[in-house]
Amino acid sequence: MADKKNKKVLAIFIDGTFIPSREGATNRFLNLTRKLTEHNFKVIVIHCYRGWSNLNLIKKEKFTTYFLEPKNYYYNFNLITNILKKENVNIIQFNDPSVLTYLGLNIKKRYPSFLIYEAHDVVSQLLKNLGKENKKILEKERKAVQAADGITCFTQKDKNQLIKLRANKKKIIINPCGVNVKEILYCGPNLKAKNLLFLGNHFYEPNKRALDYLLEKVMPILSRRDPKIFLNIAGNYPFERYKKYTKNKRINFLDFVPNLNSVFKKTTIALAPIKFGSGIRIKILNYMAAGIPTISTTLGSSGIENKKSLMIENNFSKYPGLIISLLRDKEKLIEISKNARDVIEEKYSWEIISQEIIKRYNSIENKSFVGSRKNEPDKKFVLPHWLEENLKKERFNDKDFLFKNKDYLYGKAGNNSLNFFKRRYF
Repeated sequence: MADKKNKKVLAIFIDGTFIPSREGATNRFLNLTRKLTEHNFKVIVIHCYRGWSNLNLIKKEKFTTYFLEPKNYYYNFNLITNILKKENVNIIQFNDPSVLTYLGLNIKKRYPSFLIYEAHDVVSQLLKNLGKENKKILEKERKAVQAADGITCFTQKDKNQLIKLRANKKKIIINPCGVNVKEILYCGPNLKAKNLLFLGNHFYEPNKRALDYLLEKVMPILSRRDPKIFLNIAGNYPFERYKKYTKNKRINFLDFVPNLNSVFKKTTIALAPIKFGSGIRIKILNYMAAGIPTISTTLGSSGIENKKSLMIENNFSKYPGLIISLLRDKEKLIEISKNARDVIEEKYSWEIISQEIIKRYNSIENKSFVGSRKNEPDKKFVLPHWLEENLKKERFNDKDFLFKNKDYLYGKAGNNSLNFFKRRYF
C-alpha cells in the first residue's frame, strides 16, 4: 500500500463545490492543499463532481484531483481503493459525519489507512441552536468522532463540543483556518466612502439569519441617519428570498466575487453578526487580512485570539450606533486595520497553519495504518444536511457539466492535464 519509505500521502474527499472556491470549506481545502503540495507533502483530492466546480481551473493546479460522478464516488468502493493504492495513500480525510460513517468506513474496511475527521462544524450543536435538533445527525456525528483515528477542529470551543460527543480528546488537534496573505492584499478601510460589507454563502442558515437582521433592522435605521451609507452583500444568495431588496439603491447584491480584493478596496467597515454556528469564520480572517475594520459577535470571532483587531458587539440593536460612531472616527478605523493585518501575518497565514498540519501528519506512526475492525460502516448512505439543503434550494444553477455526453468511469485533472477514463488504467 505505502511506498518503501513509508512516506505519508493524504487523500482529501470533497463533495459539493471545490474550485472556484465559493465558501469557507472550499477555501480551506484549496489553500491547504496548495501549501502542502508546495512543501512536497503529497496530497490528492477525490472529488464528487456534480458540475459545481470548473474542471478547467482544477487542471491548472499542481496537485492531482480524481473526479467521479456521485454514483461512483459513493458506491464504487473498488474504484476508489484502486485509486488510493495507485497513489500510495495512507491517510484519508473526510469533513462530514454522514460521509465518514458510510464511505470512509467502507474504504477503511477494504483498505488499511489512517482515517481523519475534519470537523468544519459541530453539526448537531449547530442544528440545535437553530431550533432544528436532529437526533439522527447527533448519533451519526457521535459515531464519526469515535470511529475516526484522528480529528481536526478549528477552535477550542469546537474541541469541547466534540469531547461531549464522546470523542477521545487525545485524538483531537486544533488547526484553525487561514488566509493566503499573498492573495488577499492589504488595502485598509476606504475612508472616502461609507461602504459596509457582508460576505458569505447566504444559503447557509447562520449567514442567512445574520443577513436578514442587517436588511430588516440595521439598514433602515442607517438609511434614515445617513443616506450615504451603502451595504454590499457578496456571495451566493437565494434570489427569491431577497428579491424585494434588490431595488433598494443602498443595498447591492454582488453574488459570487472571484477576486475579493476588488470589493475589499471599496469597503469601509465589514460585518459578521453571527449568532449561530461553530468553527472559525474565514470571512473575518479575510476582512482582517485586507485591513478592513470588522464588527462581529463573540461567537463570530471564535478562534481568533487577538480581539483588539475586531469590534465585538453581541447586541444587534447597537449595530447602527456603533457603525455611525466608527465611520466618524477615522483614527480608530486605521488603528483596528493595522492591528488586524498584523494578527493575520503572525497567526493565521496558510504558511504557518500548513506547517502544523504537516507535523501532525508526519507524526502518525506507520502501525496506525490499519483496516477497520470494530467500526462497521453504515448500511445506507444519508445525504449530509448541508448537501441536501444545497440540492433542495438549487444553489448552483450554473453547472459546468464538462463531462456531459461523455462515457467515462472517472476523470483525472492537474498539472495542466485533464483526462477521462472509460476503464481503470492501473
